[in-house]
Amino acid sequence: MTQRPQASVAELADAIDSLAPSSDPVTELARKHSSLPLSGDMGGVIALTKSGDIVCLSWEGDVGPLDDVRTRDVALAVGCKRFPFLERFLPRREPMDPTCPVCEGSGVEPLTANVGLEGIVCWCGGLGWIPSDWPNR
Repeated sequence: MTQRPQASVAELADAIDSLAPSSDPVTELARKHSSLPLSGDMGGVIALTKSGDIVCLSWEGDVGPLDDVRTRDVALAVGCKRFPFLERFLPRREPMDPTCPVCEGSGVEPLTANVGLEGIVCWCGGLGWIPSDWPNR
């Protein structure tokens, strides 16, 4: 089973409390809910709370848990680009975890990279491998 270290509550609280007001709607929605923004799209924001929970914040104001382990891991991997201290909370690769067949281990989505698009995350979330507990791996 893939290991997932837990975030330090004090460290998360400090990072969340230090978020400055921003014109970025993803950051502002996360700040409104005292959380750290990991990723955002037209559906809302995936954020990390002070207690270490990963939640979905909709633009309409709904807040709910994020139960899908793959989506949680991908959001955390994306969040590491903005908050590098989160890298230690990514899943740890086990010997039997396969290399991602899409990016072949690079962590970069090849089709969009080949045409010069940036910011498109590979199916593996940039990990370069597929954790054993992801569904439909």
